[in-house]
Amino acid sequence: MKKSRLLSGGAILIAVAGSFLLGPGAAPAAAAPKLVVKAVAAGFVDTCALTTKGAVKCWGYNGEGELGNGTTVDSAVPVGVSGLGKNVKAISSGSYFTCALTTKGAVKCWGSNTYGQLGDNTTTDSKTPVAVYGLGKGIKAISAGNFFACALTTKGAVKCWGANTYGQLGNGTTTGSAKPVAVSGLGKGVKAVAGGGYHTCALTSKGAPKCWGYNGEGELGDNTKVNSAVPVAVYSLSKGIKALAAGSYTTCALTTKSTVKCWGYNGDGELGDGTTTSSLKPVLAGGLGKKVKAIAFGDIHGCALNTSGSVKCWGYNGYGALGDNTTTTSSNPVGVYNMGAKVKALAAGGYHSCAVTTKGAIKCWGFNAYGQLGDNTVTTSHKPVRVFGT
Repeated sequence: MKKSRLLSGGAILIAVAGSFLLGPGAAPAAAAPKLVVKAVAAGFVDTCALTTKGAVKCWGYNGEGELGNGTTVDSAVPVGVSGLGKNVKAISSGSYFTCALTTKGAVKCWGSNTYGQLGDNTTTDSKTPVAVYGLGKGIKAISAGNFFACALTTKGAVKCWGANTYGQLGNGTTTGSAKPVAVSGLGKGVKAVAGGGYHTCALTSKGAPKCWGYNGEGELGDNTKVNSAVPVAVYSLSKGIKALAAGSYTTCALTTKSTVKCWGYNGDGELGDGTTTSSLKPVLAGGLGKKVKAIAFGDIHGCALNTSGSVKCWGYNGYGALGDNTTTTSSNPVGVYNMGAKVKALAAGGYHSCAVTTKGAIKCWGFNAYGQLGDNTVTTSHKPVRVFGT
């Protein structure tokens, strides 16, 4: 049995092989028109894709309306998100909810809203997208975490909303908010944001990461285990970072030299450094060389995309989320088995991972009890399978 590390307010989410009873909705009688995809976002037990036409399609678990199609019926194949058939430029999935950024700079979210993570100033779940309060324009990036989300404005400021038990909203309090609040000290100069389990990180225009929230495993990277409700600097990383990815209790950074450094919890090899020793400050992930161009982090596993278009993953692998055709957890990055195509984008979810190929198809692998792999089955796969219709 493997316990999920995505927890909130003391609630524990348990993922046990064979324990999920909900199956997918009825499959379509005929193949849908081919979807050409440019981005993918993986949630805990659901997945969403952004097509080249700016539409959003989702699949997997739908108990709180995570698929955004106005129902609570699971689907093992992609279904269209209501009202988002065009004009979307980015998506991000958290735990049981997803957010989309429109071409006009507005943010809309759907799914579970127990902690105000939809940002519409309510705590009412929504089966279709709702507008985030006060964010009708001026947003250039979004990131959804574990029952909270954050947005980066065009002016370089960060705003967050939802659960805040450990200060993950970064506004100096531990009071949750159902509408966006400004992150302390980050009113300008930020170029990226990443939401994790109970913590958040931002990347400044100078290439320095700052993190805030829960720090019991060292995921803030400041060489302490002290929680912080305001941003703190990551030890030894004052420059030279170009991307961030946050997991439940782990954070990784992609350097300008195309290497990967990680910090935080490492009990399942999440740091990728060949050990299971946690670290309060950044350590180099081994076996990735100097040709990494993108990183993604799920619950307790990470993946990296090489400049050649190949993918390697590391961490917990009990359900095949590493994609190497085994269920062997690895503290060293391992190659994804028989990808068969070059990859241009990655996403890591609860216990599954997905990749977008250069031809716009999606392949996913790992846990599939709710149909989150999108291959019209609920069969877990330890190697990539193609998403239906792509």
